[in-house]
Amino acid sequence: MCKMASGGSSGSAVNLVLKYFLFFLNFFICIVCAGVMSLMAWLIAEKGQVIDIFLKFILCPTCIICLVAAVATVVSFFGWFGALREVIVCLKIYRWIISFFLLIVVGGVIFIFVLVYVPDVKKQTNIYPEDALKAAIPQYREDEDTQNLIDGFQQLIGCCGMSSSEEGYKDWNANIYFNCSSQNKGGEACSVPYSCCKAPTQNSILNYACGKDMLNRTKDDAVLQKTIYARGCFKGLTDIMEQNVIVFGGIMLGIILPQILLIGFSQRLETQIRIQLIRQKKSVDYQRAPALPHR
Repeated sequence: MCKMASGGSSGSAVNLVLKYFLFFLNFFICIVCAGVMSLMAWLIAEKGQVIDIFLKFILCPTCIICLVAAVATVVSFFGWFGALREVIVCLKIYRWIISFFLLIVVGGVIFIFVLVYVPDVKKQTNIYPEDALKAAIPQYREDEDTQNLIDGFQQLIGCCGMSSSEEGYKDWNANIYFNCSSQNKGGEACSVPYSCCKAPTQNSILNYACGKDMLNRTKDDAVLQKTIYARGCFKGLTDIMEQNVIVFGGIMLGIILPQILLIGFSQRLETQIRIQLIRQKKSVDYQRAPALPHR
């Protein structure tokens, strides 16, 4: 049963600044995320996308944003409603959910840093995250969102393919449009996507056929080194993390610290509401107590 305290009166144990800070923050997040969720759901329905396997869901940015927005809407609802109405159960659920996500984030950060800085762990545990990324290669051209996601990722990282190898560009042999087999008679045979290419100058226009015949060349080929990125995206990502440890540490701290603060604030407000309920109960019991007879 939800317990609710009537705060706001003089002498209340509930801090109004804390109460309304949690209310307005979570109410704003709830409204924004509900709008984003509705927009993403409309885009998915408009495109008529059929998400029948988990890989398609992972490679669908619209679907991921929709899910994240939906979860954030529900969580923030418990936050603003619990704070406004001083409902202990809602605040408790809010705190538990945020704590759960905090554990996931911390565990994920530790896992990523171990994989990056202790490469032998992958061999010992037989866990290769790049294999999951490489599964996206055959899906390229199957869906526009997937294609844009891969192209954007390769251009952002400066890589080609998804492996942790210096020859990641060869991953594109797994795609029916780009592979270098004798059965592939298409115009893109033995090529890589344009997003693997290096722009000659900062303001130049990228040639969409720049990756042609690159799968026929070795990593040390001068033309290949000048034209495309050879390393895989997992390799590129780990290289960037190794070179920017402080930056990534700051980003992770920026994600983790607000969650810790929200957990602490909700716990504090919950404690104050409990104190207020105890005071109210004592006040009611005192008023109901029979008056002592005068001697």
